Amino acid sequence: MLPDTQYYSSTYHDIFPAQTGWIVAQKSARNIAAVLHVGDLVDNAGDPAQWTVANSSMRAMDGLVPYVIVPGNHDTDDKRAGLIDNYFAPATMPWIGGTMTAGQIENNYALVDIGPQKWLVLGLEFGPRDAVLTWADGVLKAHWTLPAIIVTHAYLYVDGTRYDYATYGTTQSFIPQVYNYTPKEGINDGEQIWQKLIVPNSNVRLVFCGHDNGAARLTSLRADGKPVHQMLSDYQWLDSLGGSGYLRVLEFDYGKKEIRVQTYSPYLDLFMTDDPNQFRLSLEL
Repeated sequence: MLPDTQYYSSTYHDIFPAQTGWIVAQKSARNIAAVLHVGDLVDNAGDPAQWTVANSSMRAMDGLVPYVIVPGNHDTDDKRAGLIDNYFAPATMPWIGGTMTAGQIENNYALVDIGPQKWLVLGLEFGPRDAVLTWADGVLKAHWTLPAIIVTHAYLYVDGTRYDYATYGTTQSFIPQVYNYTPKEGINDGEQIWQKLIVPNSNVRLVFCGHDNGAARLTSLRADGKPVHQMLSDYQWLDSLGGSGYLRVLEFDYGKKEIRVQTYSPYLDLFMTDDPNQFRLSLEL
């Protein structure tokens, strides 16, 4: 899982390719099945130079490791327009199973084999519109037999609660509603995604996000008793290098029924071993 890479695309150009280069080099040894980017690939949505860095870095994995990307608030303007589709057109990503809008990668899904189990990975735009949640609900129901992962930019707040404008208003920093992206079409925060999309679809098992700086996690039980593990990771303000290339490595162990999570920087060759960054979760299918 790649947290926000915006400062690598804008300033620290050797870090992003160090991340994806390490992934390619470790593909066989670690049996890497997929890469999930939680958004903010770039810092300035309209800067072709930044998109060129992001594109060349991610494209190093083409034909080797499937990846799913979603746009963060830095990847589009407030009308949800930008250059992302110029550099990541769905037609150039054959592992993508479908998109909400033809020719646009902003809302997409892929079917990925993680070890012996096929998973649905569902990527949603920043503060997804109401129509996006309706589309995503249809995708989840069409693949109801598969465990599902949702990837979206803003979902969990740094204190481990879901973004929830109705409850907290603007006391949660960077809450999606304050960005005012296409408000007439709806702007759904983490709690709304939970209530509208995850609670009604019992195949959702994991949610990954970035956006707010830090690391946090939350496990919630649906009425069916199944846990949903929700994780935030974003290191862009960790240090003077925009996060020093820290990424998440999730190892699925079906025999032990657990997911082992590590946080590692290929750029520094260092692990974070504190509890927010190294832990284990139950794996229930």
